[in-house]
Amino acid sequence: MSRLGDTIRNERLRLGLNPKALAKKCGVSEKFLLEVESGKRIIQDTEAARILKVMGKQQSVLADFEAVADGLPTAAPARPAPAVPKQEKAQPQGEPSQTWVNALSGIVRAVPIRGLSQQPLGEKLTPTQGGKILGAPADKVFYLQMPDNSMAGYRIRKDDLVLMTPFTSLEEGGVYLIEENGVTGLYKVNAQGGNRLLLQQYEFEPRARAAELKGLRLLFRARLVEFSL
Repeated sequence: MSRLGDTIRNERLRLGLNPKALAKKCGVSEKFLLEVESGKRIIQDTEAARILKVMGKQQSVLADFEAVADGLPTAAPARPAPAVPKQEKAQPQGEPSQTWVNALSGIVRAVPIRGLSQQPLGEKLTPTQGGKILGAPADKVFYLQMPDNSMAGYRIRKDDLVLMTPFTSLEEGGVYLIEENGVTGLYKVNAQGGNRLLLQQYEFEPRARAAELKGLRLLFRARLVEFSL
């Protein structure tokens, strides 16, 4: 799920604002706000701070968010661990019980977890709807386990799981898995004139470079980021 999106949505609901009203106050579209809240759109901290400031929250809400994002303890109570059925042995993390996968195949799917070079790292149970995940065929999606902090400035950190889906068109400002000269990386993408793309990463500071579209393979689009506390 999206850290920033959950923070903004919870604060909006607490104030009793509907998406349209808040979007108007912030000077953004209702679609943009809903995509931020659902985790479909990745925004920077400064944009999130501006939205929260419009709702009258700047310090306390952001401080709570940063504590969770950096793995620090917060006042929120821990969720109880799900009980393991007696007839099933506990499975290693990332390897769900095949019995449960088969029994719940109509509503969940064991989605593969892969590394940057597409090497298998495990599986994660993920809800499906009509055989699809976020509108994409369930058998065409996977989780990318982020190998480093090259996208930390865009709220994607090392070991986070990024849900990757096929796509049909390039979305401005979207995050994509791209292969260039046999090397694969995750980038935020903006279009430039003359069939060129601006490839952006953000670890300690923003980095961007232009690349010819003909020399790139756009493989998958990042749709959702999940992390473990």
